[in-house]
Amino acid sequence: MASAEEREVQLSAVERELLQRAREQRDAEAVPDALRRRMLQRALEDEAGGERGLTGAVAGAGSAAVAATELVVVPAWTWRSTVQWLSAAACVVLMLFGARQLLWSWLDTRKPQAESRPRSGASAAERLLDAPLFRSPAAVLPAGQAPPASASLFPEQPFSVHSAAWQVRRWDDLSVAPAGAATHEFSAGALCVPLAAGQRVLGGWPWAAADGVVPRGVPLAAGRPYRLYLKAWAEEPLPAQLLVGVGHARLPFSAAAGARIAVTAEPQTFVIDFSSANGDPSAGIAFLATARREAEPTRVCVSDVVLVER
Repeated sequence: MASAEEREVQLSAVERELLQRAREQRDAEAVPDALRRRMLQRALEDEAGGERGLTGAVAGAGSAAVAATELVVVPAWTWRSTVQWLSAAACVVLMLFGARQLLWSWLDTRKPQAESRPRSGASAAERLLDAPLFRSPAAVLPAGQAPPASASLFPEQPFSVHSAAWQVRRWDDLSVAPAGAATHEFSAGALCVPLAAGQRVLGGWPWAAADGVVPRGVPLAAGRPYRLYLKAWAEEPLPAQLLVGVGHARLPFSAAAGARIAVTAEPQTFVIDFSSANGDPSAGIAFLATARREAEPTRVCVSDVVLVER
């Protein structure tokens, strides 16, 4: 005889077989009906609670809804966010680097500067003429004394009418070689060179013409003491400077002696004492006369150049 459940629902033979197997498994597990109903109820409540959590409903007593104002919106990370982050980082790095450079620049200005710092881009001639060698003034020979002309080591009188182994050239630009013969004349046996405002003239011995043979200079022994005599004067206004040097007659020029000649309107004999540290097989003499800028023309005269061994 069929049961009540079977009378209410007409089951197929397969469904009745499955139902019978389920009942047999239930009876074999021996789970109390009360516990089974409780587990079924908990499963239904958990399922209902999950659905209410997704929709924001309250799940039983003790549960509280979250206010919309407490929600935090997390933006999605895009390529634009990456570009903005990199730009901000670059700005920070540039600001730090700029602050560092500014600090070092300020500290550099606080350092004491050297008195004679070499000028950047100065030519070899400018560096040579700016050397301490040409800053010291030459001594003036006391009145009544004369240089021993007969004992001169020069084979001929430099810068005289009796010698052809010298030249005077314009040298207004020290960054290039002297070019162009300078105007000169002789007066009472002295070589006189007129100078206009800002002009510079270089005179040298031995210094033959371009098609001539440069004669050999004077040999200087290493460590030997020498004395150079030179008479010089100038017309008013006085030139800015008159430099005299003794050194190698050919390039590369190296100075063995030098001094600044403080010329006046009266002829005076100047003395330069020196010794050659390394010796020189062929030394000569040169002078450099420079006129003041925006000044009236002047004239510088040189004569009686004598070199002796002391």
